[in-house]
Amino acid sequence: MLAYADDVTILLQSPSDIPQIQTILDQYAAESGAKINIRKSKAMGVGRWDTTVNIMGIQYSESVKILGIQFTTTVRQSALRSWSAV
Repeated sequence: MLAYADDVTILLQSPSDIPQIQTILDQYAAESGAKINIRKSKAMGVGRWDTTVNIMGIQYSESVKILGIQFTTTVRQSALRSWSAV
């Protein structure tokens, strides 16, 4: 999990991790009153991830920008998109 201000990035290894993350986020919301804005959230499968798996109702995306670095579903595409502007 990466956090910067109010942006949180959660990295999962498999869909079986989703229920555990959901439980942790539910506990945090109950204690803090803060909730995830599903409309502003993105999910991205890397490699052979099954994009038909529902991750808390969050839409899948082909790429995600985290702290200025562009991540895509492959390392090659991530490097090309992140470094081409440099």
